[in-house]
Amino acid sequence: MHSTMFTKLISILMLFICWQITTVNAYVVAEKEQTHEKLLCPSIPIFESVAYGTDMTIELPCKCRPDKNTQVYWFYKQSVNSVATRMLTPDGTHKSLHVESKIITKVYNVIIHKARVKDSGIYLCGNGDGAFFWGYELDVQDTSNAYVAFQEHRQDPQPDLQTEHLTAFTAFWKWQKCDRCDGPGEQRKIGFCYVSSAHLKPRYMLSQSSVVPCGSHGIPDNLRKEISDRRPEIFIRSCNVPCHIRVPGFKGTADYLWHQLSKIKTFIPFFPNAPTEKHKHTLGSSLTLACPGAKPGDAVAWDKNNKHFYKSDYLIGQKEATRIYIDHGNNLNFRYVRYSDEATYYCWLQGKLKAGIKLILQADPTEKRKFSDADSILAMKYIGVSFVIFFFIFVMVHCIKFSAYTFKCSPSPCIADMV
Repeated sequence: MHSTMFTKLISILMLFICWQITTVNAYVVAEKEQTHEKLLCPSIPIFESVAYGTDMTIELPCKCRPDKNTQVYWFYKQSVNSVATRMLTPDGTHKSLHVESKIITKVYNVIIHKARVKDSGIYLCGNGDGAFFWGYELDVQDTSNAYVAFQEHRQDPQPDLQTEHLTAFTAFWKWQKCDRCDGPGEQRKIGFCYVSSAHLKPRYMLSQSSVVPCGSHGIPDNLRKEISDRRPEIFIRSCNVPCHIRVPGFKGTADYLWHQLSKIKTFIPFFPNAPTEKHKHTLGSSLTLACPGAKPGDAVAWDKNNKHFYKSDYLIGQKEATRIYIDHGNNLNFRYVRYSDEATYYCWLQGKLKAGIKLILQADPTEKRKFSDADSILAMKYIGVSFVIFFFIFVMVHCIKFSAYTFKCSPSPCIADMV
């Protein structure tokens, strides 16, 4: 009997192993087919129209290559009809938490940090010989005047704009995750302006036959006036989710206890709640902080030590967003920094505490000047002219005073005074 049971167990085990091998092989084949499919490029470059907002960090991948060994280069031009094409040279990775507006290439992707409206245009990936594989028409829409609504205030989205020639509507991204856990947080849903029309230029269209972003060059010039007042939209609502959900069983109980024990570090003085790096900055200057690894569609929140910066108060355009504000790219901005801003700033990414930035402020370092410097020569000119003017005024005042004294005195009183 034992021998029969053992034989059955061996048979079941062999069947399981064979099933796993078959599954793995099927996965490998599917992965190879998928990789091969990604390498197929269209004979004519396709311009994929995409819309993002200002202040966002945008990453555009090169979706195809004729050969996996082909080195990819990125090119930019303002529109399809533009003659001038500029190659985007690699500039390394963006490691600093201090955001700068710049465009870099990384492996097969192009990354636009803190995008601006002027970054809109055609982005093409290709080889060094000028052959293009894939293209994007990027529409960076201005979110500085975005239509911001709060669900708790029962505010409604913008209605669709329908005219004789087109329909303008807002295409919303899905709701982001709650930006904080184990406490009150917020969720954001952002939407960008799109146009549906039968009068669009075919080369700019998306997979849907007649839809492009509102800033696309595929919209005829005579129709642009009809959508000039259309704005991007942002919806915000409150949320409250736990950081850890307890799962039944021994492992779930152990994970839950470990999570509870990890909270003790928040009560230990001088112990950072997350990996922290120092950032030195000049007093009185502007500053922008970005959460490392955050993408445009991610949920990001900011804290100053234990103080929460909620978007309902600090989102750009709100009542508290005067000197310190959060832009629509999830960056924390200071119009100017002062000594009271020296603290540790924590960012939450997708509901989890991600990183800390210890801000250290320092005065503007003094710079030694030489007499041959242009500023020194200009200063000496001003000092010299001022000295001549004041000396002339001094002499004139004393001459006038002496003349008045001489005119007032007659010979006899003056002689009497002298005696």
